[in-house]
Amino acid sequence: MAPLSLPAQEELATYAELSAADPLAAYREYPQREAIRLREVVAEFLNAHADELAIVDSTSRGNNMAAQMLEAPPGGNVVVDSTTYPSALLPWLLREDANLEIRRVSERNGLPATEDLAALVDDKTIALSISHVCRKTGLRHDLRSLAKLAHAHGALLLVDGAQSVGAVHVDVQGDGVDLMSFGAMKWLLGTPGVAFLYVRRSLIDRLRPAQAGPAGVRVTDEELEFEAGAQRYELSSGNWGGLGASRRSAELLASVPRTDVERRVLDLSGRLIDGLRERDLVVFTPCDPARRAGIVAFRHERAGELQRHLREEAVDVWAWESQELVRADPHVYNSDSDLDHFFAALDLLGAVVV
Repeated sequence: MAPLSLPAQEELATYAELSAADPLAAYREYPQREAIRLREVVAEFLNAHADELAIVDSTSRGNNMAAQMLEAPPGGNVVVDSTTYPSALLPWLLREDANLEIRRVSERNGLPATEDLAALVDDKTIALSISHVCRKTGLRHDLRSLAKLAHAHGALLLVDGAQSVGAVHVDVQGDGVDLMSFGAMKWLLGTPGVAFLYVRRSLIDRLRPAQAGPAGVRVTDEELEFEAGAQRYELSSGNWGGLGASRRSAELLASVPRTDVERRVLDLSGRLIDGLRERDLVVFTPCDPARRAGIVAFRHERAGELQRHLREEAVDVWAWESQELVRADPHVYNSDSDLDHFFAALDLLGAVVV
C-alpha cells in the first residue's frame, strides 16, 4: 500500500467535514461527481475510455465479476499460471460448471513457465487469466502476446493489474486486453475500498452483469434497464470519501509523464536487484526491464525477522516467512537515499548467503 498523498489527505478532510455537517450533501456530491472524474483520470493510465471502467470496491470484486460473467461451453476450460492472484483463480473454482476445467501452468526455477501457456490454450478455452505483474516474483507478462494467443482460439484475456497500473505503461487497447481489474490503493496511490473493472467496449453489451445494484441496473416496467457503458457493472454505496481522495492521488501521479514514472520505477527496481545480488541473495525478479515493474522479490532465510527489523528502521517490505520470500516495492516517489537506507538496514541484520 502506498502512503497517502497530501492531496488525498486534504480531500479526505474535506469529505469528513462535509459529511459531519451535512451527510445528505456528501451523499449527493461525492458519488456521481467524483466517480465521473475518477473514471476519466484513471482511464488515461490504461489508454482506455472512461465508459469502459466500472468502479468497484476491490480488485477481488472485479476479478470475481469478470469470471462470473463468462459462459463456458461443455468441456470448456480456463488457463491460469502461477502469477494469477488467488482472487482471480478462486471464482473459477467456485463455479458450478461441472465441466469447466482449470488448466494450470507450472513454475520453473521460481518463475512461471509462460511459454507453456500456448500448449494449454485450445478452442475450448474461454479465458486466459493472469496477473500482469506477479506479486511473488515481480515477473511482468507481455500482454500483447498473451492476447494474441487467447484471441487466436476465441478466448478472452483477463488481467489482474493491481501491481502494474500506475507503475508501468499499460495500453489495454494496443495490447488487446479484454477485462482488467485493479485497485486504487497500490501504485495509483489511492485508498482501500476503491477499485476498477475495465471491460473492453465491444464486450459490454455481450457480458451481462452477474451482480447487480441500483448504481448500474434499474427496473422499469418490470424490465431490467442497464446503465450505459461499464457503469452497468457498478453496485451501490461505496467509499465515497475514497473516490475523491483516490482521484486527487491519481491526478498527482498523472502530473508526472508516464514514461518518467516507468523509467524511475525500473531504475529503482534495477538498483535493488543489483544491490541484493551483490550481497549474494537470490533474486526471483527478472533483470530484463521489459519483464519486471516495481516489485523486487528475493530469498532470505530470516524473511519474517527481516521484515520486522526493517519496520523498526522505518522501511516497509512484505514477507512470506514460511517461503523465505521478501518483496520490496519502490515507486516513483522513492529517492535514491531511500534505497541507501534500505541496504544499510539490511546490512545491519546481516545478509544471508544462500
